[in-house]
Amino acid sequence: MSKTEDPKEKLNIIDSNSPFSVIEAYKTLRANLQFVCPHEGCKIICVTSSIAHEGKSSTSVNLAVAISETEQKVLYIDGDMRASRIARDLSLSSKMGLAEILAGVKKVTDDGIIQHIGNNTFLDILVSGKNPPNPSELLNSERMVELLEEAKKNYDYVIIDGAPIGIVSDVLVLSPHIDGYVLVVRADETTRLMLQDSISSIKRVGGKVLGLILNGVKTKGSSYGKYGKYGKYGKYGSYYGK
Repeated sequence: MSKTEDPKEKLNIIDSNSPFSVIEAYKTLRANLQFVCPHEGCKIICVTSSIAHEGKSSTSVNLAVAISETEQKVLYIDGDMRASRIARDLSLSSKMGLAEILAGVKKVTDDGIIQHIGNNTFLDILVSGKNPPNPSELLNSERMVELLEEAKKNYDYVIIDGAPIGIVSDVLVLSPHIDGYVLVVRADETTRLMLQDSISSIKRVGGKVLGLILNGVKTKGSSYGKYGKYGKYGKYGSYYGK
C-alpha cells in the first residue's frame, strides 16, 4: 500500500489519481472486511502493528476512506495518543479530540470535535487531541466504552488507529469493546517473532485477530495484479506495496 511510514512525510490519501493497484488493494481490503464476520458483522476495528513505521496509520485512514466511498457512515478515531500524526497530515485541527473527550473536557457533539476530509460527509474523523500523560488509562476508561457504544449505534464502521502493541499495550484494553484487530506487517522489517508476540498479546486479552496486511512489498512493473499474491498471508492475504 505505502512505503515505510516516515513520520516526516505526510500520509497519502487515496483518490482518483492514486495508482490503480493501490486503489484496488484498498477495495479488496474493504470487501474482505465484510466477509470476515458475515453474521455478526465487524463494526469496530482497530488497526495496529508490532512496531512503529509499519504503515498502520496510512492503512487505517485509507481503509476508512475506501469504506466511506460506498456511502457507508464511518468514524475514524486516531487512538494513537502517544505519536499522533493524523491531524498534521490531513491538515486538521489538533487542539481538541479523543484525549479531551476521555478526560471529560469535551463532548463528541461539541463544535469542532468531529472533522472531515474535504467534502466527504460519510467519513467523520476524531483526531487524538493533545498528547495526554496517561493514554492507556484514558482508553481503559468508562468514557471510552461509552464513546464506542454510541459510535456503534450511529456508524456503519468505526476504524481505530492504535499505537503499536509491540511497544505499548494501550489498545489492548479495548479488546472487550471492539470486534477485532487488523495487524499491519512491514515486509523485511517485522520479524516472525515480533508478529507472533503481537498475535499472542491480542489473544491473551481475549481479542480477535481479524487479519494481517503485509505492507511495503517491492513489486516489479506496474501492470494489474502485481500486488496480488492474495491468500498467502492471513485472512486478508493482501500483498500491498508500490
